[in-house]
Amino acid sequence: MLNWPDIVFWMLAAMGIATVARWRRSAVPRGWLMVMATILALALVGYLLGRSWLVGLAGGLWVVFVLGPAVLSHMSLQWSAREAYGPARMAALLAGYLHPFDGWLESTRFIDAFALAGRGDADGAVALLEPIRHLDTPVGQRAMILRCRLTQDWQEILTWARAHPERVDRDDDSLSHVIRALGETGDVAGMVDLYQRQRARIERITLPLLRDSIRLPFFAFAGHAEATERILGQSFPGIPPISRAYWLATARLRAGEIDAARAAFERLIPDANAVWEKAIQRRMAACHEPIPPLDESRQALVAAEATSLEAEIRFGERGPPSASGSPVTWSLIGLNLFAFALELALDGSTDIHLLHRLGALCPDCVGRGEWWRLLTSTFLHFGPLHLIMNLAALAMLGPRAEAALGWGRALTVYLVAGVGSMATVAAQGWIEGNHGCTVGASGAVMGLIGATAAMMLRGWLREGAVAARNRGLAMAGVVFGQMVIDTLVPQLSFTGHLSGAAIGFVVTLLLGDRITRPVSQAPQPPR
Repeated sequence: MLNWPDIVFWMLAAMGIATVARWRRSAVPRGWLMVMATILALALVGYLLGRSWLVGLAGGLWVVFVLGPAVLSHMSLQWSAREAYGPARMAALLAGYLHPFDGWLESTRFIDAFALAGRGDADGAVALLEPIRHLDTPVGQRAMILRCRLTQDWQEILTWARAHPERVDRDDDSLSHVIRALGETGDVAGMVDLYQRQRARIERITLPLLRDSIRLPFFAFAGHAEATERILGQSFPGIPPISRAYWLATARLRAGEIDAARAAFERLIPDANAVWEKAIQRRMAACHEPIPPLDESRQALVAAEATSLEAEIRFGERGPPSASGSPVTWSLIGLNLFAFALELALDGSTDIHLLHRLGALCPDCVGRGEWWRLLTSTFLHFGPLHLIMNLAALAMLGPRAEAALGWGRALTVYLVAGVGSMATVAAQGWIEGNHGCTVGASGAVMGLIGATAAMMLRGWLREGAVAARNRGLAMAGVVFGQMVIDTLVPQLSFTGHLSGAAIGFVVTLLLGDRITRPVSQAPQPPR
């Protein structure tokens, strides 16, 4: 039987450790540390005292006060990038109510300023930011930067950065604006040098939207139009056409295509509001300025980053494809839901005897020739928590694996890993004399993790792709974390999970994948 308080506690403990680790190397706000510490303390008290309701309360608080604000904040950023300021403000407001620390409630002021600027009222936007831009806090820092963006005063951002280098080194948003400010002021060589110094840190940013807010001005001012277009399509697909055209024209300008860039900027003026018109006029003035070329080493860095971007897209870090493009994943989810609905209809999702009749794995039964249980047991689950955990993992992992493997190989990996992990559990049961029943899709899901690790290993060995290496290490970390949890929670199958990952890894190495290497790749510069 699954002991859900143990599972919830150790999941919260793992996330608490991860938060502390991030705090030591980046600017995790103290408010988040306080919230996580409170939730983890509550969970620890419940775990030590054997009060499952306290552990459940801690899990619920994490969903509401950690996961909720994080998701809402991300939604607000996405809507703001698309200039959908109404939904963005609502999401930011809700996030601020759930996390009233670290100046989150003030984020609505920034969205209001963007909205005013979007209507051409730059003066109103600046006036809205004026009362807080001198505060020596993250909120004041952000207000100062936004005011400089609206007034095109990029030199002030550089002056601030020179006075506060430690903040640039720790805050990713500040780094993105300093990178842009260097490009806007014509110091492209300095921009590339700063990017090179911060390159390892930029690679560690897990949120593509934030990572590409740094890379977009980097590629545009370095004159790499192709990479600029790929970023706009991958991380900013919903931005207004004028913003997309503006950045593409900037890249063409910096690439030396002066006449084409000037013509592109001129086409934007009739549809531009006052803020956009000021930015466009400033860029057109740059068409008459000489553009010093980058030296070979800096050009090599830009080319290498473009190669890394391409690798990130090919190796699946840019998010799963749409649901319509993942028929195997969603069919498997549907089959698992159908099986669970059958369990509920028979009033037995936690009745081990019913699960046995429906096809749960029983080593003795398999030994008597009921081999079909190796397959049917992978579609049965013990209670809703067990189902939700497995299907959530399948929904996150399946589309990416299916896109990289193709539907036939993805289905093969899933089924072979699922059946193989159950066969391994049965063999262990025969050896140890364990006659208990086993159900769940976790062995098959772990097979997809192993499959992803195999594809990333192949990409790393074949191309030296940093994106493949990082994602492969992440998959290895997931397997290791699962093994730790399995050791701490006896109801979970250590053997089933580890064997599923191993089988998925080996099967994928044998079957291959659809991740193809581009025809040409630039060499990686020294790191």
